[in-house]
Amino acid sequence: MDAVERDDAGALAALESRLSSAHHAVFPRAQRPLVAGSPALTPEDAKQAREAALIAAAGIQRRRERRSVRTAGSRAKLDPGSAPVKAFLAAGRIAARVRDGYAQAAADSTWRGLEAHDATAVIAALEASFADSAADCTCIDAGRVGPDRRAYVTVVLRVPGPEVVPDRGPGVSATGRPMLRRRTAGQREETYRAILASATLGAVNHVLGAAIATDDVNVVLVRPALPSATDLQSGGSRQPRFEGLHVARLSREEVTLRPVDADPVALVFGSAQPPRLLERDELTGEGDAADELGTLVAALNAALDND
Repeated sequence: MDAVERDDAGALAALESRLSSAHHAVFPRAQRPLVAGSPALTPEDAKQAREAALIAAAGIQRRRERRSVRTAGSRAKLDPGSAPVKAFLAAGRIAARVRDGYAQAAADSTWRGLEAHDATAVIAALEASFADSAADCTCIDAGRVGPDRRAYVTVVLRVPGPEVVPDRGPGVSATGRPMLRRRTAGQREETYRAILASATLGAVNHVLGAAIATDDVNVVLVRPALPSATDLQSGGSRQPRFEGLHVARLSREEVTLRPVDADPVALVFGSAQPPRLLERDELTGEGDAADELGTLVAALNAALDND
């Protein structure tokens, strides 16, 4: 990292603070879209209307004669209030209202799909929102589940690998000067966990804002996988592009009712201590949770390999 290479403790502290506060980003609740009306006719539109009125009145069809009429029309003082011009402009206004009506109807249909938690509408809205904000998220599923038909969304969140937390971290010397000090494995683990928890909660807030009817959000955390030494030496099969870390399941109630300044680590990873996230050969979760994570990541890598 540049800050470590420059021995800049302040820059590294600022970077880690930003990464561990991603959940403070504000994602306003989506609102019903209102299509802006077509713009009013411009003077150029009026000029074209006069020319069209002249051509229509003359009943001219041949291109050469139409050109001569346009030339004359550009100099003509045809009354803007004349019947031909009025009819042309009125037809243009009607056409604009029809276009605006169709556009609003399409927007309302999409909005009703979001309100009903229609999977197609939800996934499309989330993908558009993620693209607009350049978020490292992909929505892979949406629907309803359980006897109470709770609306859920499942997203894949791509997070950085453990190298985002260098061996040396911000500290203070005996004289009070900022400096980089070597961190213990536990300190690196704590910092990495805070970064992942913040990114996860930020993704959940993003989903709850864009997919307005969502009750529960499943976040699948993945990070870039490294090829093994054996694979590099043997030139064997292609390594998976991602490896799984954790599956977080958060409800709207858990997220919206928590204090704003509450630590997201306990919320995202639960009260149980998960396996060490810095270890690349461990998955977070037990039993079915670990199996589900492995299945999801395998499917993701297979889809990427088929691109």
